[in-house]
Amino acid sequence: MKNYRLKDKIDSEGFNKYQYDFLYMSKLLDTSFPQLDSFFPQGDRDIQRRMAIKHLGRKNTMPKDFLLTAQKYVGSVHNQHTKIYLKSKFEYFYPFKVFNSYGDLYLRNIERTQDSLLIGKKIVSMNGLKVSEIQKRLKKFTFAENEIGQLADIRWKWYYYNVDYLQEIDVVHSRNDVLKIKFEDGTLVELNVVKGKEWNLYHVKE
Repeated sequence: MKNYRLKDKIDSEGFNKYQYDFLYMSKLLDTSFPQLDSFFPQGDRDIQRRMAIKHLGRKNTMPKDFLLTAQKYVGSVHNQHTKIYLKSKFEYFYPFKVFNSYGDLYLRNIERTQDSLLIGKKIVSMNGLKVSEIQKRLKKFTFAENEIGQLADIRWKWYYYNVDYLQEIDVVHSRNDVLKIKFEDGTLVELNVVKGKEWNLYHVKE
């Protein structure tokens, strides 16, 4: 594996640790990715970089904020071999699971307080936002080149259930928000947030 070093040292004065790390990461991408302008133009990089630095400069910035911001930036390259992985402490989720089929979203499992007959039904919206729009917004956190890979990324990385990702794309506004899932037949269910991944779901073969 190649090791890349920045040609110029970054002046850390005036930046917190998250801002500095983001600058280092973005400059490293400039240095190491061949013909980057063809995939992620300089003008777009400059705009996103300024927005990210401002966003990460808040007093209450946390590690998860850095991860979400870095994912969106690196994801703009749309290259399966260009990724960022960091340890995170995402702890809050909505207790359900889904599967994709030709771009549509179906319920795979749900907590046992809900009717098991919901399993297999097509989901059309969450908190009033269409599934297609939710997927469009979540794709910004993926690295794959095509839609199939992006949708697989969203599902396998639990973005549909992760409160922090859903909050980032304005599906929910806080960890206390209820998630209202609407199905094609008009059925509506409401789910509350749970902590951790030990959910009381139905026994469904994965």
